[in-house]
Amino acid sequence: MLILEDYLIVIAAIVVPMITGVLSGMFGIGGGIFFVPITNIILKQYYPELNQSMLIANNTSLGCIIFSSMTALWLRKHDIEWSKKDLLTRVITLVPGSFLGGWAVRAIENKTLNLIFGFSLITLAIYYFFRKEENTNKLFLNKILPITFIPVSFTASLLGMSGAIFLFPLQLKAGYSKYKSAAKCSISTLIISTAATSWIFIDPIPEIPSPYFIGDIFWPMIITSILITPLTIKIGININKKLDEKKLLKTLSLLLLAISFIHFII
Repeated sequence: MLILEDYLIVIAAIVVPMITGVLSGMFGIGGGIFFVPITNIILKQYYPELNQSMLIANNTSLGCIIFSSMTALWLRKHDIEWSKKDLLTRVITLVPGSFLGGWAVRAIENKTLNLIFGFSLITLAIYYFFRKEENTNKLFLNKILPITFIPVSFTASLLGMSGAIFLFPLQLKAGYSKYKSAAKCSISTLIISTAATSWIFIDPIPEIPSPYFIGDIFWPMIITSILITPLTIKIGININKKLDEKKLLKTLSLLLLAISFIHFII
């Protein structure tokens, strides 16, 4: 028989993927900026005995990002200029960073991960809010862009994010349109999340005595993400088409600030 806790978990598992789907469609991100802190709050509320709530939230987020990025990639297939060279470059540079980030998140205690995640969101919010158009050498930046993929993928997998939150503005500066940038982010997101989650099988945490966990994964979020995210991604893509780059980045900045506040307060 379901108890109140079960109903609340089900509601959260429905609402969170709905919002992450919209974010994925708007910015090409996997939704980890929202998914990780909210999942962490749910875990701390209903499973206070867990001392690795951030790690579980991180891994669950990355698992959901795999499915949301696959959906976003399919919906954006017409915006992608397929290039075997570009795809190979992204795999070679993103996989090592993601793998190292997946290892690092297991070596850092829960409280420290909370602080790293929160301050990272605040830093990104400030950057996006005050970001100004610069006269950058787009051709040069486009050539050196792959150099950024390793630190970006490491940071993204450490925080349970897709990496697109870093790559989206970089690719805009390199001369990509907002449509192409979001599409390329979907490819990168899929690579990063897949490589990072490999640690779930290599070094799983001890089994948690609850039917809602499979190793490091809070599985209700995975199931609902598969079912719901594809529907809400379309909403995000439509919003992306209606807003210009400046408004998109301002919206992202305010969103990051709000989430960081929730992360620290609750």
